[in-house]
Amino acid sequence: MGFSPTVDIALVAVLFAVISRVLQHVLLDKEKMESIQAELKVKQKKQKELMARKDAGSAKELEGLNTEMMALMSESMKGFPKLMGVSLVVFLPLWWLVASVYGNARVELFYPFSLVKPSIGWFWWYFIMSVIASAVIGVVIQRIHNALRKKPVGVNVS
Repeated sequence: MGFSPTVDIALVAVLFAVISRVLQHVLLDKEKMESIQAELKVKQKKQKELMARKDAGSAKELEGLNTEMMALMSESMKGFPKLMGVSLVVFLPLWWLVASVYGNARVELFYPFSLVKPSIGWFWWYFIMSVIASAVIGVVIQRIHNALRKKPVGVNVS
């Protein structure tokens, strides 16, 4: 595409990670997911307490609680099929393009890794770079999200 396969594929991995995060942000309701997770955590604590008791009333309450938890888990998964469908439409043509350009390309690894294996196929280089890029982007987004949630110091809201 432009540089060496090593740089090109690393840039593609970063681009794909950014696109993936943008799609997640647009298609998934993060606040709703967080509230469902918090509610599940409370229900799991209650579930443990009920499991510790061995009476019939607790067993019946536990059954109802399990039903509620299953409904919450189902609710939290509702956005994922849409995300997967959109992701397939976006990423499959991009994958085809990358595979057609770099189908047989090998990436030369740098020093510590080259001792184990001097070169790897483009897909494995993409995979490594994608994991690293996704982790870094996730940390950055989480820090920004946490910073935006904090209330300014010294502001009295009455």
